[in-house]
Amino acid sequence: MTAHPPVSRLDLERFVLGRLDAPARAALTLRIAQDPELEARVDRLRAELDAAAIDLPPLVLPTDDRPVLAVVSSPPRSTRHRWAVLGGGLAAAAGVALVLLPGGGPDERFRGSFELEVQHVRAGAATPVGLLVEARAGDTLQYTVTSATDGWWMVADIQDDGEVSMWTPPRRVQAGVPATAAVQLDGYTGSERAYFIVSEAPMELDRVRAAHAAARSPLAELDTLPGLPGTHRSVLVVRTVAP
Repeated sequence: MTAHPPVSRLDLERFVLGRLDAPARAALTLRIAQDPELEARVDRLRAELDAAAIDLPPLVLPTDDRPVLAVVSSPPRSTRHRWAVLGGGLAAAAGVALVLLPGGGPDERFRGSFELEVQHVRAGAATPVGLLVEARAGDTLQYTVTSATDGWWMVADIQDDGEVSMWTPPRRVQAGVPATAAVQLDGYTGSERAYFIVSEAPMELDRVRAAHAAARSPLAELDTLPGLPGTHRSVLVVRTVAP
């Protein structure tokens, strides 16, 4: 009898979210029925996703001519992304139920010492996303962090080829005040994981590199980085091809 290859976290997330094609879903369903340990992994993942989803009221954006997004270039060390910072007046008006574009509808949050809201934007349309994002080059991810305490927040990105870069550099965050930024995805064809980090002091990107190197696990499995100071959540970004 030939041993089955291990099932990745990515495949399990796609299975739970209903994003596997019919043959792959049927094959994985059969394996789950025959493997109690695999079934327990699926149950844990479903519980995580259910706990993360909380409906938020839609945000009505102001109708004046103030700019919503101000896009700036990324630092010279990483030219793969651009980030955009939301205007302070709009962030204050939005409160903790911030949705960045009209039509976003219900969003998803992550429980913990900070809340994270992520929107996938393509052709001007925003869609709320959770732990897994399927996107392509040119799409934008907009995100809002609301911390329970004062501190610093940042977003570090790790590609599955090992490259580590900064989406949002360390910046101050006040308790209960949403902090918002965005990133435009480049043409990288692999998957990558974005780590949203809140800590007491600014964190150097080398701390993220060291935690990643020490983990020695596939990126799809590293929803958290053991030993990383502060509190963090992550989102796995999987690239798709335009139809």
